[in-house]
Amino acid sequence: MKVKTKNDKEFELVTSWDDGCSLDLHLAELLEKYHLPAIFYIPTGSPDLKKNDIKKLSKKFDIGGHTISHRILRDIPPDECYCELRDSREQLQNIIGREVSSLCYPRGRYNVNVKRIAKDIGYREARTTKVLNLFKPTDLMAIETSVHVYNRREYKGVYWLNIALDLFDKVIKTDSLFNYFHLWGHSWEVQKFDCWKDLEFLFSYIHENIQS
Repeated sequence: MKVKTKNDKEFELVTSWDDGCSLDLHLAELLEKYHLPAIFYIPTGSPDLKKNDIKKLSKKFDIGGHTISHRILRDIPPDECYCELRDSREQLQNIIGREVSSLCYPRGRYNVNVKRIAKDIGYREARTTKVLNLFKPTDLMAIETSVHVYNRREYKGVYWLNIALDLFDKVIKTDSLFNYFHLWGHSWEVQKFDCWKDLEFLFSYIHENIQS
């Protein structure tokens, strides 16, 4: 979603959330509270989110494909990869009543064949799990992100929230060339590591620095 800072700098703001956990419903409430966009990538074989939950999420946010069983697509035969991607997309479309055009590769892992299959099926974009990117993606079938809500090794010991705040400040700086901020994570991971307060602080900070 294109947004503007209070100083009229335009950039792309994205948040995305993987795995289809029931805690996504709480996450959705926080996103709505701070008027932030989101894509929920949902594996259709997940027993955690029910059809009515997915419908509820789809009323306010985008829904993306995340296969049926969350298998690593590059590690399975092409015909099985095709079925994972096609069938999960069709199932989501039947639930929400509109096209599903965005995909997240399970564990962010893919190869040239997986990209080709996804594109042939009808996906127009696909997200990886790579972080620390602040530029709009040039390869829409291999989208890199800015921050994962998790203490990754790429952060070199710095807490994820501090990384997020630093990168967001770089993007909104008026004279910077950075034009993209993509936050992503898993609601179950936020719960596991007790990060809800920190995540809401970040949501609030982003909201305060962009035009309504």
